Amino acid sequence: MNTLPVIFTTVLNMSITASFIAIGVILVRLIFRKIPKIFSYALWSAVLIRLIFPVSFTSNFSLLSVIKPGTQQTSGALTYVPYNMGLMKTPGIDVGIDGINKAVNSSLPQAVTTVSVNPMQIIMAILSIIWVIGVALLISYSIISYLKVINNVKTSTLVKDEIFETDRIVTPFVCGFIKPKIYIPTDISQNELPYILAHERVHIKRLDYLIKPFTFLVLSVHWFNPLMWFSFFLMSRDLEMSCDESVLKIFGDETRANYSHSLLALATGKRQLLSGSPLAFGESNAKARVRNVLNYKKPVFWFVVAALIVTVALVVLFTANPKNDPISGTVLMGYKVGEVAGKEIINVQDVLKTFEIEGIIFKPETSLNPKVYKVGDTEPTIYKDSQGNVLFIYTFGSFVERRGNFREFERSDRFSFTLKENTYSSKLYSVKNLKLVYATAYPSQENTQAVMDNLRKVDQVIFTDLNAGEEIVFTGGSPSWEAKVSLRYYEHWWTDSENKLQYESYHTDASTITYKGQIPEQTIPMEYSVRTRTGESKGTREITPEMLTRVINLGGGGGNGPIPREDDVYDVKITLDGKTEEFELKSSKTVAR
Repeated sequence: MNTLPVIFTTVLNMSITASFIAIGVILVRLIFRKIPKIFSYALWSAVLIRLIFPVSFTSNFSLLSVIKPGTQQTSGALTYVPYNMGLMKTPGIDVGIDGINKAVNSSLPQAVTTVSVNPMQIIMAILSIIWVIGVALLISYSIISYLKVINNVKTSTLVKDEIFETDRIVTPFVCGFIKPKIYIPTDISQNELPYILAHERVHIKRLDYLIKPFTFLVLSVHWFNPLMWFSFFLMSRDLEMSCDESVLKIFGDETRANYSHSLLALATGKRQLLSGSPLAFGESNAKARVRNVLNYKKPVFWFVVAALIVTVALVVLFTANPKNDPISGTVLMGYKVGEVAGKEIINVQDVLKTFEIEGIIFKPETSLNPKVYKVGDTEPTIYKDSQGNVLFIYTFGSFVERRGNFREFERSDRFSFTLKENTYSSKLYSVKNLKLVYATAYPSQENTQAVMDNLRKVDQVIFTDLNAGEEIVFTGGSPSWEAKVSLRYYEHWWTDSENKLQYESYHTDASTITYKGQIPEQTIPMEYSVRTRTGESKGTREITPEMLTRVINLGGGGGNGPIPREDDVYDVKITLDGKTEEFELKSSKTVAR
């Protein structure tokens, strides 16, 4: 898998997470619009963290616990857009909102088996290139804008300390990354100068001259997200308003009128949204800043303490990933048959809801201790269905991690146990990043058929709805024979921590033949072979006349090896009582339901 689409997908997932957090911050700002702006300014740090870091810590207290978006991996990252979406047969996203999922997923092209590259791979590659071009253009524009500012102030004159004046600017601002300086117009009123210098010094003290360009750099990476542009606009407003309030604390509330006059007098009317421009005193939103200044009242101490506690709590709430709660009784809306099949990373709720859709209900089983059935560091979550069968679900970060933890354990017989005087036997299933162990009580003579029917249903749900299994039927015949091979298979891909594409597959095939010739009167010998590019099965049998009147099962094979493809051909050779016929089987592909 190319590195660029992987990076773009990572940025895309971070941007989606940040969008949820930005909505939360915007709502909090509306609810607590009377609190000092320094606290709403601080809340934007949660959005910034989400835009920078793809991983985070987990907590029971997380905003995303309410939304329940995407799938959380063990690495601590939230994934809405799969890294291998370009390779998926049915590409899809999961942002936790059913309407958005439907709208996006219905427009994504499905894989085409007759071409070497999936359409979605091409789309992701093109989008990645467009994204890089957009990032480069925005950063270049910002650098050019900044160089123009430097050119305008290179002839400025030192007034004192870090203060310079020039006739080539119309409003004061702070400029410089290592040693920031304050630049003021030569025609500035001396009555307004103390407020202006105090305002710019607050910016320097709080390192705003570094924070704003850095946030614009991050915004340039997420330029495709309109909500991030709106967030940057609101953050810039909170930055300036909180700085205004700091100046009022210095000079007192009685200076509000004079300070407001300074804002209006030096308002540029220009919006500085499209670059990480220097912090100008007369930036846009002068009217909103004046209203804030005139309405400002210095808060009492206890109010400041309470606001600080709430702000810290909200930042933690916004930056924490939700803990996976597999035993939760929460009903996830929007599940449909086969919906989980398109996801390469699934969780316990995906399994339980998929079974529930198919009429198999699992409830938490508390009489078994998960520690007893621990594999490595992973404890299972344990459930029981209405027939008393027990389901153990082990969750891993990927099928690569699952294979590493379960390879040796699969040879053991740990899941033969007795519960309430019933002896259980178990069957293990690999389901993407999960390992399922389905333990059934040994059937009695009375319920053997019911137990077998239930097992077949469980097999089908796991194969089709969870593993995205498919079936290809190969058919053909000769004058005396009709033959069929039913190939059932699934394939999964996963991009590991080194951005290497990992692959896992499993398949089984079953061959049957039907005789169309004249039935002999006695038992006769038969030799057969069924061969394709991936392998061959053959054998000899003594065939009775009665056997030739019905479908003859030649058995089958399978495993994790190469899978015959839809355009492959099975070569069949059958010799019955010395007469040999050879023919080919070709495919007709169907979804395995």
